[in-house]
Amino acid sequence: MDKATLIESVKSQIREAKTESALESLLAWLATNKDYQTMHRTVLQLLSQWQKTKQDEVLGIISFDNARLIYNQTTHQALMMLEQLEKGATSTPAARMQPRWLWLVAAAMLLVVAGFFLVQTLQKPAATTAQASDKCPPYSTDAVFNILLFRFQHFGERKLSTHQALRRRLEQLGQRYGIPAGVGIYNDQDDDNQLPGSLTQASKIGNNCGVHLVIMGTEESQQEGAIITIQYQFLRMGEQFALSRLRITEREEVDTITSISSITTQGAITGSIEQAILLLFGVVAFENKQPETAIELLQSAQPADSASTLLRGMLLAESHLAVDQPEKALESYSEVLEKHPNYALALNNRAALAFQQGNYDLSLRDLDTQLQTRPDDPSARTMRGTIYMKINRLETARKDLETARKLRPDDPLIRKQWQQLEFKTEEQQRIREEAQEQVRINPNDVQAFNRLASASKNLEDFSTAIRAAESALQHEPLNLEANTTLIELYATLQRPEKVQEVIRRLEKSGVSRSEILRQTPATRQLIENKQ
Repeated sequence: MDKATLIESVKSQIREAKTESALESLLAWLATNKDYQTMHRTVLQLLSQWQKTKQDEVLGIISFDNARLIYNQTTHQALMMLEQLEKGATSTPAARMQPRWLWLVAAAMLLVVAGFFLVQTLQKPAATTAQASDKCPPYSTDAVFNILLFRFQHFGERKLSTHQALRRRLEQLGQRYGIPAGVGIYNDQDDDNQLPGSLTQASKIGNNCGVHLVIMGTEESQQEGAIITIQYQFLRMGEQFALSRLRITEREEVDTITSISSITTQGAITGSIEQAILLLFGVVAFENKQPETAIELLQSAQPADSASTLLRGMLLAESHLAVDQPEKALESYSEVLEKHPNYALALNNRAALAFQQGNYDLSLRDLDTQLQTRPDDPSARTMRGTIYMKINRLETARKDLETARKLRPDDPLIRKQWQQLEFKTEEQQRIREEAQEQVRINPNDVQAFNRLASASKNLEDFSTAIRAAESALQHEPLNLEANTTLIELYATLQRPEKVQEVIRRLEKSGVSRSEILRQTPATRQLIENKQ
């Protein structure tokens, strides 16, 4: 493959948000020519950094937002490498390998390689407050959400005027959906030195202009399309979006509390400009308390990159909750978890909604996943303890709620759940003692054996429960209550062969599987997921 074909192929992969594959292709090509040894080492480092970040993200070692910054930096490093390759360079001096704008990265950020500073950016004077004020576009007094666009930094021969296209489309969406959003372009007088070199500088200018969203980016014309990266920063909202964290109340209902999510209000989008516009304006609608509009826009947006998918899915779920569509909210959380399986807020909220719908098995799986990486999360412990109490796993529930009480002793919800657990435990202990006394008096009392089996099962005294259920069946082999208790016991003990044995025995006697499943919600979940 010649160099021109290679460059176009790699850029095409980057346009499709396949940066890792792009780096692998570039690395393989550079390895064929010893003149590119320096570039080969640089690309190898970039690829290793990308793969290490992806692994750390899966393991939950690094936050999604920090991972996103590394991905974006790596992508821009790759683009700068291709630009040098096009110009005939065979090595990558450090100064020429820096991104075109300054990325400010927190000093404590894990695994971020310090320093990706652009010489050109460092040479630009930051716009002063007075200069920025003079260059702010006018906004209508009717606008409630103002957007400031900066001219996109251009690569290549042909200018694309991406910022103008963005302005027209954003204005169209505002008119279509009745959102009084003002869209203006920063008056830089076509002087690149007046453009902000980073989102930090853009945000300072935006704050001085009194706007709610700033958008900047890069554009590079290609024979078959373009590579466009859009950077955005929502202002006047704090550093992160405020989303809801769902919880289970003492009345076995789902409640919401305001939670600061780990999704930051800034980011970068590489890919289709239309998808970026739909996503950003969907966020605008969300922030303007128009959930129906947010749903329509966010459902239409199909961003390719991982971070934008996370933002879209979480805001879409939140919007569904706002219009009382918990089933669709659960679907949105499931979509998020397909790409971000360890994202704590999505796990928490899907667990709560699944509990509300009676899907206790899914709730427990999500909470188990959450507690693997955050074992000291009192909210997750409380929720899991509540679910175990609901399905009458009282001793297991006690372990979680005891841990939650130690972590957060003054939490009123935890205290109420603990009181409810104590009441249920005492009740089951009383039933067990009375049943034991009754079978001692009358060893043929099937109902007493059933009560003894049920109470012992709820207290997780499984050996006593199995003996009591089998004693009942010795007198009445087709007793449905005793058989159902055995099914629950064997499923809980992860003995699927015994579950099927009991089911086959009932079916041979004429009892349908649907009748067995109707007995309790817990029975249904255990049979369907454990057999």
